[in-house]
Amino acid sequence: MLVIIVRHGEAEPKSSGKRDEERRLTSEGSIRLRNTLMLAKEIAGRNVDLILSSPIARARESAGIAGEVFGQPRLEIQESLEPQSSPYEVYRSLSQYGQLERVILVTHQPLVSHMLAGLLNWNDRYFSFKTGSVAMIEVKEMGANPEGVLLALLPSHA
Repeated sequence: MLVIIVRHGEAEPKSSGKRDEERRLTSEGSIRLRNTLMLAKEIAGRNVDLILSSPIARARESAGIAGEVFGQPRLEIQESLEPQSSPYEVYRSLSQYGQLERVILVTHQPLVSHMLAGLLNWNDRYFSFKTGSVAMIEVKEMGANPEGVLLALLPSHA
């Protein structure tokens, strides 16, 4: 399974007066994310089967952009993709989609770094995944402790 992990695009600042869950993407964040996702689609070579998104506004908006770029696949909201979730919850959730070939996960820090560390056997203490970045990982078998191979790591694109 190709797992495309997306950290939501740049969002309104925390000082905007909105609750964290309600902060939306900035226009620059939307543009940069779209550009990065278009490059990811070029690398993937095909559309995806499913997009799973955190329920938080900036992730849902990012998932919508991913849907436009990747041919409007089915979109599902997953509580397990909230920032403080465990990557093992995400891996368990993904195992039910084992028959799919390509899945996008749209989420937040620190979960993004924890998932990448788990899939790639990295130390997440030394890794930072910026807003609007995309990782493409080939996972042979999704389960409680999956192992993956990094195919691409795409920083946010202007």
